[in-house]
Amino acid sequence: MAKITAAPPAVVTAAQLSVALGCSSATLNKYVLTRQIPAPDHRGNGNCRLWNLTTIRQWRPAVAAALVPIMATKPIPLNTAAYAGTPT
Repeated sequence: MAKITAAPPAVVTAAQLSVALGCSSATLNKYVLTRQIPAPDHRGNGNCRLWNLTTIRQWRPAVAAALVPIMATKPIPLNTAAYAGTPT
């Protein structure tokens, strides 16, 4: 018998949201404090703010649509070998 499980909701970081809105992290903080954007749904490691994508979609569907490709982008790994011979 197959077990049905729900997929966890997609989570948006403050950095991703500020990129989608085209604002700095300080401006994003101001928007949160003045309630121009919804309050974060969760707190992550280091007390980082996290929103469910559904929360953003309910607030502004166009911003949620802009977030989808941002969330799919993989980070670029740091090439530590390039710095191996650099004096410190």
